[in-house]
Amino acid sequence: DNRVDPSAWKNAAILEASRNGQLEIVILLLSDERVDPSAEDNRALKEAMTSECMKCNNLEMVKLLLSDKRVDPSAGNNYALNEASKEGHYNVVKLLLSDVRVDPSAMNNAAIRRASDCGH
Repeated sequence: DNRVDPSAWKNAAILEASRNGQLEIVILLLSDERVDPSAEDNRALKEAMTSECMKCNNLEMVKLLLSDKRVDPSAGNNYALNEASKEGHYNVVKLLLSDVRVDPSAMNNAAIRRASDCGH
């Protein structure tokens, strides 16, 4: 339906769906070329790293977002890696580190320090 723009309000729909772990909604939204998961400095990935989504260690959401070439997992000084490390989400950390753009030594080894500080 062309009357509806799923990218309205700076791609708010994909940001909310990513934050809330709504994988099927994100899949649907990504099928529309107007939706940009990298908008707002890759905010959809950052939203997927929130505690609400990661309570379930939502590896599938992170995989889905990273499957879109516009998404940069190193955005925000490796925010995704730092958050996953801090929360002890091993599989997400492993996935993020498989991308050459992610630098585990960024910000004086922040990801490693956060993991260690939190007992991971």
